Parts: sequence; C-alpha cells; structure tokens
Amino acid sequence: MGPLKVVRELEETDLQFENLGNPKNNRNYKQEHKVIRFKKYPDDVPIKNFRLVPSYKRMCITILKNDTSCQYMGFGQTKDELQKKKEAMKKWESFL
Repeated sequence: MGPLKVVRELEETDLQFENLGNPKNNRNYKQEHKVIRFKKYPDDVPIKNFRLVPSYKRMCITILKNDTSCQYMGFGQTKDELQKKKEAMKKWESFL
C-alpha cells in the first residue's frame, strides 16, 4: 500500500489532520509522498497499514525501548549514516 493510499484512507476516518503537500527536501522517493500533520496524535489508527502512521502508543513504545534511531516508528538510517557507523565500528574494533 502506497503513502497516497494511506492518506486517502485517513481522510475516510474521523481523525483530524492537515495535508501539507509534498515533502520539501532533496530526497528522491520511489513513490509519491504527502506530509500530513495531526491536530492531536491518535491513540490508535483505524486503518489497515497502521505502521505508516505515527500514534501516541507507538511513540511511547519507541521511548520505552530507548530506540534513539526510531526504527520502531519506521525510520531507518540513511546510507551515509550507516557508512559512518560501519567506519566507527571498524576503527574502535581494534581497541576491544
């Protein structure tokens, strides 16, 4: 399910959000994306692909797990960040 289908599904619910349009960054997306802002973060999201939408519950779990990279929320590291991590681990591996 693509991001635009999720936005359409959210429009059919009673959740209040603001559609801010396309992302304003230099990233190349494989699919078209829209940025939305919730008036109030929902406790639960009544759509099929709930993992694409942040909820209060998912934010709490991310904090409790001390997930500093927010992988539970669906964010991943960029290639540059992964490369820096790999280089740092290789550098400090000799000290252990």
